[in-house]
Amino acid sequence: GSAMSLHARDKVAAVAALRCLGAPRWLPVQAYLLQALAIAALGSTAGAAVGVVAQRALPRVVDAFLPLPVEFSVSTGAIAEGIAAGVIVAVLFAALPLVPLRRVTPLQALRMFAEPPGVTVRDPWVLGLAATLAAGLWVAAWRHTGNPTWSLGIVVGLGVVGGALAVMAILLRGGARRSVSGGAAYPVRQGVANLYRPQNQTVIVLVTLGFGTFVIGSLLILQESLLGAVNDLAVRSEANFVLFDVQPDQRDGARALLEKHEAPVLEATAIVRMRLAAIGGRRIADIGADEGIPGWALRREYSSTYRAELTDGETLVDGAWVGQASLDDEVIPVSLEQGLAENLGVGIGDELEFDVQGVPVAVVVGSTRVVDWQQVRPNFFVVFPAGVLDEAPQQIAMVARVASPEVSAALQRDLVESFRNISVIDLGLVLSTIDAVLDQVRLAIRFMTLFVLAAGGAVLLMAVRTSQRQRQLESVLLRTLGASRRQILGIQAVEYVVLGALAAMTGLALAAAAGLPLLRFVFEAPLALPLGRLGMTLTGVVAVTTVVGLWGARAATTRPPLESLRHDA
Repeated sequence: GSAMSLHARDKVAAVAALRCLGAPRWLPVQAYLLQALAIAALGSTAGAAVGVVAQRALPRVVDAFLPLPVEFSVSTGAIAEGIAAGVIVAVLFAALPLVPLRRVTPLQALRMFAEPPGVTVRDPWVLGLAATLAAGLWVAAWRHTGNPTWSLGIVVGLGVVGGALAVMAILLRGGARRSVSGGAAYPVRQGVANLYRPQNQTVIVLVTLGFGTFVIGSLLILQESLLGAVNDLAVRSEANFVLFDVQPDQRDGARALLEKHEAPVLEATAIVRMRLAAIGGRRIADIGADEGIPGWALRREYSSTYRAELTDGETLVDGAWVGQASLDDEVIPVSLEQGLAENLGVGIGDELEFDVQGVPVAVVVGSTRVVDWQQVRPNFFVVFPAGVLDEAPQQIAMVARVASPEVSAALQRDLVESFRNISVIDLGLVLSTIDAVLDQVRLAIRFMTLFVLAAGGAVLLMAVRTSQRQRQLESVLLRTLGASRRQILGIQAVEYVVLGALAAMTGLALAAAAGLPLLRFVFEAPLALPLGRLGMTLTGVVAVTTVVGLWGARAATTRPPLESLRHDA
């Protein structure tokens, strides 16, 4: 979209000339749209070919994380989908800046610097294309996430980011006139003035670079936050070894085996399987799907427990905790996890009935609590008071801590020999596997960083090329008046440094603002800002913007003034 916007700006004179020759107003738009279609098809096909080649290296990257060897093959459907997506996206985004060219008049052929008609929200074609783009993004996001609400949030978020960057660019362009005092150095005054002069590319370049920085910053923030959550889990959790399916008559033997390997049992919890049979006297089969209760909450098999007190990973929210009761009691109070109570639509005092492996047990909601699900221990939606389920068929989950991977391996070997039914989770192995996977995420983020910077650099080069003629005229004028090549380079450097710095800072600020709700509501992890790497990203974007901008505008300083005057004459 940015590239075609610059291309359209550069072709206003050609379109006006065609209109003078009698071309219909839609003919130039169709011609340039066909160009965009051809380029999109070639680029998408080339990208698919590169993807197929790159896939050959994929087995070596993921082989260490897969338990079985996997044969990778080329999918023609995936290739076709990728090419189609590339073509559709490119054509739609290219059409948006091209449609206003239909309003170019023959009179603009007589103007030296013909400005293209702007994209306005009052244009029905622009509104139609924008709606099509939004709908296409929503469908694509829905296909990948499987959640229409999240997909709508993605589209709205992209619109907010793009709008914020555009507003920042407009404010920059307007504020540049008043930001530099008369006492500033001449290259600084001229460089800042270039941000609002005619045919400047401030809005397009800032939006493009800012969006690229937003992508990089979002990836870095998500990586740092998720890694921090995993590391925090490892630090906070004393337990790193969990045993499931321990039968009551195996409890003492399993505990003795753990103590033999110097792995103390930190917690042993009974687990009783049950299903929800009724809510408020209504049988589960009579509750319809249109009543707003999720199916998983109604029909899942609940793994519940009984105990006399709360754990340090639970916080009472409402009601009173009851730690002791009996099946003979008239009222048996249970404690529900707060989210489950909200999904079931029940509160304190409401009646429930559970089917405990064929035995109906009527209870009331005595309390609700918040559960820290990230703690390494068995956590439960429903907790009964002690004395109610003690004789029910059950199994035991034991949480322990082993000293090293070698001890863990020896302990697992002895457990398999003595108790073949017991399942084991080695959290240390899990965390090391997660860390290895996140190493690959780091590699992907580095690749995305280079890719985004390269794409932003390409658009920046196009922006510089589009305004190259005007920059040459300015350079000729300045050099004729006695300005040195060093001063001209200084003016251009100031312009690109300011542009890159503002784009990068805006993009990173938006990444932090977007990361907070994403981490809170999707990943349920705390926000962590990698200030060092974000600072390196800011510096890198400014450096790339300045280097690419100066390289693209080098002709304005290397061409002799007399040659430029003769060429323009």
